[in-house]
Amino acid sequence: MSKTSTVRSRSVLVLAVVLATAAMSMIVVTSASAKGSLKATTIVRPLKGRYHKVGPAVPQLQTWSSKVKVSGHTYNYMMVGTNPQKKNAGSTTVTVPVIPLIVKIGSTKLDPTKPFGSCETKSALDRFMASPIFDGTTTYDMNGVSEGPTQYVDAFQRAEFNKFTKPGGKNPDYHVLLDGVVEPAIKVTAPAGEVTGGGCSALGRVDINWFDNYVINTLFPKVEASDGVTPAQFPIFLVRSLVWYDGSFGNCCILGYHGAFNNPRFGSALQTYSPTDMEMSGQFGSIQDTHVAAHEVGEWMNDPTGGNPTPLWGHIGQVSGCQGNLEVGDPLTGTNMPTVSLGGFTYHLQELAYFSWFYHQSPSWGTGGKYSDNGTFTTFAAKCT
Repeated sequence: MSKTSTVRSRSVLVLAVVLATAAMSMIVVTSASAKGSLKATTIVRPLKGRYHKVGPAVPQLQTWSSKVKVSGHTYNYMMVGTNPQKKNAGSTTVTVPVIPLIVKIGSTKLDPTKPFGSCETKSALDRFMASPIFDGTTTYDMNGVSEGPTQYVDAFQRAEFNKFTKPGGKNPDYHVLLDGVVEPAIKVTAPAGEVTGGGCSALGRVDINWFDNYVINTLFPKVEASDGVTPAQFPIFLVRSLVWYDGSFGNCCILGYHGAFNNPRFGSALQTYSPTDMEMSGQFGSIQDTHVAAHEVGEWMNDPTGGNPTPLWGHIGQVSGCQGNLEVGDPLTGTNMPTVSLGGFTYHLQELAYFSWFYHQSPSWGTGGKYSDNGTFTTFAAKCT
């Protein structure tokens, strides 16, 4: 099942942001490079408050809900698409507006819409749109089971529910596909931030609390009015070699996140979104180019509100303590799938954990009886204390 992307005009909408707060006025630029040594993580900004049901006239994301029992406890969850456990669930396509952000920190401009000097022959945006996140021409071997040709996260989704999507199962034609649409770029001037490294390895950092507030309260009203973005869609705010810190430069580095909020302009309908770094700086070792996007899109598809509860798991991947939500990327942050070459470029995709890993299912519903899509997990998650 192939899916291609759509490109709209790349005219630039200029939005400069200034905060008159002394504590947020620091711009730091250093030529020191910490290539491959920075700590990488991702987060979720979950839906605050309850999920609001809205009328059929309001554009809304296609989701399904169900529940699972583990050791006598019932866990309710919601996912994007249709329920693969029900016969003839069919295929879902979600429009994904890709909104490039040209971020200026001091005198440094991080622009995903243009090739970065001699470092790139094509822009980060062009590479992103041609990647396995949207390109549907690659066939994936997931624990001995062929999935595709299709997009990477769709292949994962089929693979984690292989019990139902395999030939002869209830839903062999099951898919959740993404229709990527490039929207006009937006210029953003960061009121504070840091740039490390130089040349090809330049990496920007901005505060996530300022940034997320800006996305929800400034960007969303703009892109809804100018680009027709609605809660039925999953907008990705794409940056190039830009990451986030939480409160201080030392509390770094968040390479991407997915979030959700009740959108007041659509009757409080669920609005999901993801700021995502197309990581080209080389400062995070195995985490390169679309590793972050694979992580965030996979998590959004499996946990759109950020609040799907699971038995506690942890001490693995990026999680040092215990965690209790269905974030399929977190247990394997930094662990890659086999690379995929498209258009002369080598893409890196993160391995993702199956539904059965979180909910202690034996045997696994996933391909090959495994618990992740490249077989790193061979048993379900250990209890976390």
